[in-house]
Amino acid sequence: MLAEDFTPAGIARTRQEIRAVAAAIPEFRTRPPRPPSCPTIVLSVTRAARGRERQHAANREHQRRYADSLPDGRHEDVLSGHLVQAEQPQLVADRTARLIG
Repeated sequence: MLAEDFTPAGIARTRQEIRAVAAAIPEFRTRPPRPPSCPTIVLSVTRAARGRERQHAANREHQRRYADSLPDGRHEDVLSGHLVQAEQPQLVADRTARLIG
């Protein structure tokens, strides 16, 4: 992922994905998906990008409240920056195994 995302093709693909997400927002707001009814772990990263500390704190609080609202939800802070799956792959694998095991 890290090697491919910063190539011209990777950047073009990211732009396509962002346009698709933006186009889907009106329908998402009109018909949001149902919350999961299965065990769920929400991983929140603890390292904010420089200058984004306030937004980051608000995002983590929202993630915590979301996990608390689920019938079998759990919130966990993770020592990582934005790409937790790249920085802490074993932790992500362990939590996934816990959910499906």
